[in-house]
Amino acid sequence: MVMASGGGTPCFYDHRSIMNAAGITVYLESDVQYLLKNIARRDTGRPLLQNAEGDLAAHLRDTLQRRRSFYEQAQHILPVQDISLSTFEKIIASCTNRH
Repeated sequence: MVMASGGGTPCFYDHRSIMNAAGITVYLESDVQYLLKNIARRDTGRPLLQNAEGDLAAHLRDTLQRRRSFYEQAQHILPVQDISLSTFEKIIASCTNRH
């Protein structure tokens, strides 16, 4: 099973430790420009972005900077431009070898 959490999930309480203990965690690393393009394509009414005042890029940059240390505690860090089916197959194989 693959589960995608919200961006703030690993940043609160002990969620990142629980996630790391429960399975394989992957941080899909991207830059602000990629995030802006993704948001423009899929405007899903994200609650934290609805309240963003001023420059959306600056808001994303600030949020990413605050959260990065939590995200980087994932077991795998994959830049989004490097993601392919074979990448996920490797992760699945490493999961199979762990459990």
